[in-house]
Amino acid sequence: MKKFRKYYFFLIANKKTSEKKKTHSPEIIEDIKEKLKKFEEERRFLDKNLTLPMVAKMFGRTHSQLSYVLNEHLNVSFTQYLKVLRIGYITNLLMENKLYRQYKVENLAHECGMSSRQLFSTHFYEINGIRPIEFIKNRKKEIDEN
Repeated sequence: MKKFRKYYFFLIANKKTSEKKKTHSPEIIEDIKEKLKKFEEERRFLDKNLTLPMVAKMFGRTHSQLSYVLNEHLNVSFTQYLKVLRIGYITNLLMENKLYRQYKVENLAHECGMSSRQLFSTHFYEINGIRPIEFIKNRKKEIDEN
């Protein structure tokens, strides 16, 4: 089974940005990047029902400022950002902790902040290329063989 990397966007935050006209000051951009890093470290992405305006408000910024930083500096939309963090988080738990491999898919969805089993399964497949049930089955088999 392939290794799954941890998905932390703040590690790639220094990625070269597009050459579009800068609409926000470097101080605002850096402030938001720091707050995103803390958001990830504190696993706030696991909170259910997060919206772009809600997270921007947590950061003391406007939703357009947060959206700009995500889109232009991390090359990701807000929904993609949350999806990758949540699926990366649960994937790592499934790799490392046998307790999570015993959970039902509904419980895994809930654990990573997603509202439905179907949405979770779709996102898991999109990120990992395999359905959660198959991933768990393969992981258990891999552990039994070692």
